[in-house]
Amino acid sequence: MVEGQQDNRKFYADKKRKAAPKYQHGEHVIVVSNPLSNAKQGKSVKLMSCRDGSYLILTQRSPSSYEIDSLDNPGVSLGVYYTFDLTSYNNDTVKPLIPLHKLCRPPKIQKSTGSSSGCRQN
Repeated sequence: MVEGQQDNRKFYADKKRKAAPKYQHGEHVIVVSNPLSNAKQGKSVKLMSCRDGSYLILTQRSPSSYEIDSLDNPGVSLGVYYTFDLTSYNNDTVKPLIPLHKLCRPPKIQKSTGSSSGCRQN
């Protein structure tokens, strides 16, 4: 009875899960890094980038892990990383839909009629 309920829960939970991405040999990826703060060098984690790189996939070690290679030093393995640490790298330059602009105060609207002192006159 309990096992059947557990199976039902697992079945419905697995329906909502996203499938792990499949990377091919030679595909470019970005690796999630965990930087450390260094007060002596004036580095703060919240200002550092949390993603590093563009790296190449060498081999798939298991269904959820891949061995990666550096672009600068080909042929030297950098280690094995899990799929949740990897993001596919898209080097296409895409124009933003809404370009960013500088955030600032709106310009003051000056009225040409009346006095400039701001006092109300009757």
